[in-house]
This record gives sequence, structure tokens and C-alpha cells, in this order.
Amino acid sequence: TLMIDNPQLNSRLNETIEKKIILIIDSALTLPAHLNIFDSAKHCHIFYNKTLNAPKKNRNCTYHALAANYDKKLNLEQLMHYIGQDLGFHDVWVEAGGQLFTALHLQNLVQKTYLYIVPTLLNEPATSGFCDSKLFDSPHTITWQAANDNMIACLEWDKSSIQTNTELNN
Repeated sequence: TLMIDNPQLNSRLNETIEKKIILIIDSALTLPAHLNIFDSAKHCHIFYNKTLNAPKKNRNCTYHALAANYDKKLNLEQLMHYIGQDLGFHDVWVEAGGQLFTALHLQNLVQKTYLYIVPTLLNEPATSGFCDSKLFDSPHTITWQAANDNMIACLEWDKSSIQTNTELNN
């Protein structure tokens, strides 16, 4: 998302800009230094594969080395544990591309999902918002909210019947 859209990811309401603390998964340390996020964020926490050499530091950033899976992608359950336990975050909003969105859901790491539906058709080179429709198979409730000509779907995931990987291994 950062590489394609180069977003600011801050709040801009009534001519007031509020900078946010941003958490970024950059497993291979490939983010270029010119991205807007490094100026628009209050602070960036960047998570990368611990097998890599220490990164060249970007301004306004703290780097965190984490274990990766066999596919060299970060272990998302470990990442969520680190975000909560070590950094002290209790609520995390995720702006994700289709692969991360799908992985978080398939690993049951999401409590609530907001899908913004707009009356615009995206053509090439747009990418899918999710990569596996199985993520919608888990029990959930859905509510709808109209916002001008857009719709917002809120999916709340029922975690009562789901075991995490940690619970399964114990």
C-alpha cells in the first residue's frame, strides 16, 4: 500500500492535521526514504525479517527485527503479540493490501473489519482487496452504514469458536 499509493495516513479534518503513530511491515527492508509517511507520521515503527542486516535508519523511525516464516514473511501472530505486549498498543487499525488483509483474517487475528464500498470501478493495474474468499467463512455479523454515495460494511468476527495457533499447539 505504501509503495503503490504513497499515502500520508494522517487525519485531516476541519483544516487540522493530526499525525498518527504508524506501524509498518517491511519484511525485506525495501521501502524508499522518499515516501510521504516518513514526514506525515508522528512516528513509524518498522518491522522486518531478523535475518537481514540492521537497516539504514529512516528519519522518524524505530526498527524491530522479528522472526519470519518459511516464506520469509513475518510471523503475524508474533507481530501482534509484540505490538500489544512490547509496544503497549491495545487497538490497531490496519490499512492493508490484499495479501496482508487475507493473511490476518485466515490466521484469525482480526476482531472487526470495515469494508468501504464506493461506486467506482477500478481497472488495471488495481489489485484485489483480498486473495482468498475463505476468509469470509468464519462466523461473523455484518452491519451496514451509508456515507453519502458510499457504503461501509462492518464485519465483527465471532472468536468464541476459534482456536489460535498457540492454543492448538498447547
